[in-house]
Amino acid sequence: MLPIIFGISLIKTLRPYIRQNVFDKISSAEFIFLNSIFIGILSGVYAYIINGENPAKLWSLSYTQYSMGLFLGMLTVVSSIMIFNLQKDGVVTTTFLIKSISSIVMLIVGVLFFNETINEKQMVGIVLGILAVFLIKG
Repeated sequence: MLPIIFGISLIKTLRPYIRQNVFDKISSAEFIFLNSIFIGILSGVYAYIINGENPAKLWSLSYTQYSMGLFLGMLTVVSSIMIFNLQKDGVVTTTFLIKSISSIVMLIVGVLFFNETINEKQMVGIVLGILAVFLIKG
């Protein structure tokens, strides 16, 4: 487990450096396109080669499942474009705000739609985590 955690940490550490060097050469739209292609290829390799899934299952999905997949894909691309534009304009502090707000929204969705229960200890942990993000940036 430790090598996996180390590998993920290394990749996340190198990501801003790679992103900065890539943005010097190509536009953000081209970066999103390349990033989506690589993610699709890696997801396919993981699902169908490593896990041994059957690709024929993709053709048996309903229209609702296809439309939800398309909606989630478009939502991901639109949010990536918005974040890249914020970073291009030099508004880096908003990314910390976005992460804090996304944590709060995820908490609300979990409680409202999935009937999750949160005790006081968990709520204090969430508040402290959000406060830590603000204090680190401040």
